Amino acid sequence: MCGISGCIHNNKLNLSKENFNLLNNRLINRGPDNQQIVELKNQKFNIKLGHTRLSIQDLSMNANQPMFSQDKRFVIVFNGEIYNHFELRNKITELNNVQWKTRCDTETLLNLIINLGMINTLKIIEGMFAFVLYDKLNNNLYLIRDRAGEKPLYISCEKNFFAFSSDLKFFFGIPGFDKSINQIALNKYLKLNYVPNPYTIFNNTFKIPPASVLEVDLDKYIFKSFNSFNDLINSESVDHKKWWWLDTKNIFKNKKLLDYKKSKEITHNLLKNSIQSQLISDVPLGVFLSGGIDSSIVTSILSKNFSNIRTYTIGFEDKEYDESIYAKKIAKYLGTIHTEHIFNKNDIIDLIPALSETFSEPFADSSQIPTMLLSNITSKNVTVADIIDIYMLINIGNTYLDFQ
Repeated sequence: MCGISGCIHNNKLNLSKENFNLLNNRLINRGPDNQQIVELKNQKFNIKLGHTRLSIQDLSMNANQPMFSQDKRFVIVFNGEIYNHFELRNKITELNNVQWKTRCDTETLLNLIINLGMINTLKIIEGMFAFVLYDKLNNNLYLIRDRAGEKPLYISCEKNFFAFSSDLKFFFGIPGFDKSINQIALNKYLKLNYVPNPYTIFNNTFKIPPASVLEVDLDKYIFKSFNSFNDLINSESVDHKKWWWLDTKNIFKNKKLLDYKKSKEITHNLLKNSIQSQLISDVPLGVFLSGGIDSSIVTSILSKNFSNIRTYTIGFEDKEYDESIYAKKIAKYLGTIHTEHIFNKNDIIDLIPALSETFSEPFADSSQIPTMLLSNITSKNVTVADIIDIYMLINIGNTYLDFQ
C-alpha cells in the first residue's frame, strides 16, 4: 500500500510547504520507501499534493509520486495496483506510440486517462486503488475509489480548505480541522461495529464511496463546512457519479445454472487467473496462510505455478484460539517455506496501544489484532502478502455469471 494526501486551501489557512510535508510524513507507515510532495498555485488557491510510497513495481526514482504527465497538464497521486496494466499499456502504445519512462502501473494509469478518458479507463482497469488526479488546464480535481472500496480515501471540507488523504490522522494537523464527533456515525458504529460509507467519525469529513468519482470544479468551489455528504455532492461545484455497480435486479435473468463439474472447472480457472494477475512485483511475495479454505486455495494454486513459496501464520498459546496446526499441515503438504510465530497474551496487550494509530476511527472487528501481528512478522521477509481480496471475489463473481 501507499499513502496519498492533498490540501487545496486559500491564503487564510496557515499551511506552509514545510508543515504540509510533516503532515504527509504521518503516512510513512503506508509508504516507507519514498516521501514526496509538490506545491502548485493558481490565482485562487494553493494546491499541495503528497505521496508516501511502498515500492512494488519499478523500484527506481522515476516511479515516485506525485507523478506528472509529459506535458505537465495532469498530476496524479495513486495508491493500489492495476493488475492488467502491462496489457493495457501495450494497447495504447499501439494507438498513440506512448514513450514510457517507467514500468510502474501509475504511469500506465495516467496515460490511459489522458488517451481514453476517465470513465473509459475505469471500466477496463482491473485492480484495487484509490487515486486523485488534478487537471491544471481545467482546474478540476478528480477523486476515485475502486469497485469495493478496498483502498481508503477520505476528504475533509472546512471554511478554508478541501483536503484528502488515505488516513484520517493526516487531517489532525491541518489548522481548523473539526475533531467534533459525528453523532450519526457514532450511532452507526455502535450498531455495526464500524463506520460505514460515506460517514467518518468526524463532522465535515467523509469517505469517498466505492466505485465512484468525485469531480470538483475548483473555479467554482467555495470553501465551507458541509453537514452531510449529500450536501457536498449537491453543491454547484461538485459532481459525483458511480462508475460501476452490481446489477442485482437482472443478475440472474435468463441465466441457466451449470452442472457441478462445469462450475468447478470454471471457478478453478477464474481463481487461477485472478491470483496470477496479482503477482506482478519487483519485491518478494508471500502468502498469509491460516489453514482455512480460502488461504489454502490461494497457496495451492501458487505452489503449482511457482517454487519456494513463502507462507506465514501465527498462533497463540491459548489453544482455544490457536489454528496454526492446520496451517502447518497445509504448508507441509504443499511444500512451502513456512514461518510460524506463536504469540502470548503479553504480545497482544502490548499491541493494543498501537491500534488507534493504525485505525484512526473506531473499528471493532477483533481480527485487527491477529492481522497486525501477522503483518509485523511477514514484513521482515516480504513486501507483499497475497490473500483473497474483495476485488478478486467481485471479478470471479462477475465473470462466472457471464458463463451461466
